[in-house]
Parts: sequence; structure tokens; C-alpha cells
Amino acid sequence: MYPGDESIRQYYKRLALLAIRELSERGIRGTYVENRNDAVEFLFSIIPDGASIMVNDLEMVEELNISKMLESGKYSYLGKKVHSENDPERKYDLLRTSTIVDYYIGSVSALSATGEIVIIDESGAELAGYSYGAKNVIFVVGINKVVPTLDDAIKRARTYVAPIKAIKLRAPTPTSTIGKTLIIEREIRKGRITVIIVGEFLDI
Repeated sequence: MYPGDESIRQYYKRLALLAIRELSERGIRGTYVENRNDAVEFLFSIIPDGASIMVNDLEMVEELNISKMLESGKYSYLGKKVHSENDPERKYDLLRTSTIVDYYIGSVSALSATGEIVIIDESGAELAGYSYGAKNVIFVVGINKVVPTLDDAIKRARTYVAPIKAIKLRAPTPTSTIGKTLIIEREIRKGRITVIIVGEFLDI
């Protein structure tokens, strides 16, 4: 959904298009879609049948309404097994395995118009897959996460995303949700990372 002011939407869209151009220079594929339905369609159009998939963010699964697709049998989806495991050691092992899937799907804390991707995570489990482990990475990003510069991206992650995570996790302080921070400045395996920017304000 967009805020009421169309000029705000156009401002964010311009930033998004700038980011896509800069991402390309950094070896990262970027695309813009108008809404979440288009995002889901594009997402699954680039994932072949039989691929192993991990989505660590349950809020993303819910907001995009993709659980049925993930669990349709067309793919090897590790997320359900990981999230349903209660034994800490077994869950840890499953999380480690999940970082080397064919496709790791996630979101970001912020994306700069200059092409840098910033992600904060408490444990770093997701970051291992994003940075190297997964064969392919797909980020689905609401347009509201696009900011002008890297400094703005880091600021958004630390002063906006972290406090929200702290509330959801009932953490004592906002900074206690920041265990590790990943800044992706370029990808040497060109095309390994795809960023789908959605022209809506999303929580993910």
C-alpha cells in the first residue's frame, strides 16, 4: 500500500530505479514490480522446479502469502522443518544446512540508492546464506526500505529496524537485536543475487 500522497510514492520509486542501476554495476540483478502479487509471480518464475529453498523470515512468508507455493511439492523447502524443530542442537544443525540451499529468499534492513544492501540479524544465521553459502539469493524489498545513501541505510537499520525487532522479540534494548551486520557492496558471482523492489510499503 502507498501513503496517501502520490509524490511520496514517486520519490521512493525514483530512489528504487536509481538503486537498480547501481546494483547492476555491483554485479547484482535488480528489478522493480508494482505490487506484491507481481513480486510473487516474478519470484517463482526464476526458481526452477526441484530447487532447494530456504526462507528464514516467517513474516515474509505470511505477508507475501507464499506458504502454499513453498510447500506445494514443487520445491525442497527447508523452512518448515527448521521452524518446527524444538531441540536447540538439531535446529542449529538444520539452520547451518539451510544456508547452502539453491535459493535463499529474504529481505533487507535497508537498500541504498547507491546500491549497498544492509541487513542486521541477531544470530547471523541468515547472513551466512546471503553472503556466500546459498547458490542464489533473492531479496524481496518494500519500496519503503530504499534510502538515499549507505549512511542512511545503516541509520535505518540501527534506529528503525532494530527497535521494531526488539519489540517483537521482547529484547531488553534495541541494540541487543543486532548481533551481526552484513553490508553487501558487490557480488563477484554476477547475477547470484536478485533484488525485487516492490512498489508498496511492506513490513518485510
